[in-house]
Amino acid sequence: AAGLAVDLVEATHERDPRVIMGLVNEALKGSVGAAASIVVVDCRTGTISHCGVGNVATRLTGVGIVENRLIGIGGVLGSLRRVPRLEQACLLPGGMLVMTTDGVSLAFEAATIAGIPPADAARLLVERHGRPHDDATALVMRIAP
Repeated sequence: AAGLAVDLVEATHERDPRVIMGLVNEALKGSVGAAASIVVVDCRTGTISHCGVGNVATRLTGVGIVENRLIGIGGVLGSLRRVPRLEQACLLPGGMLVMTTDGVSLAFEAATIAGIPPADAARLLVERHGRPHDDATALVMRIAP
């Protein structure tokens, strides 16, 4: 299911996360399903467009930024009957986008990864906060100052 979803997202030219999520939901019908969050970043303005289904946490944070959590809807892609909501936020230069699956505990302070390169920060989150018997995935992206 994950491979099919990734292939579809990589092949689309669509920019609306809700439309992309709808395409993924249709493609995964009859599969085991999946949880996912889709984020489109406009690097010129710092605008983040987010759509999430299932247990994926998305946080925006950074120096001088009050943490903002983008909350998707509950459900499983492939059998979703509701239309996911679109959330928008702004991420200023130096800010971080942190996405984690439910296999990574949310009990971490974003400041602990603030000065670490994004790939190393994601690895650190999984190693220190990953649950041993669950999928644990983290993505960290920083907007260049």
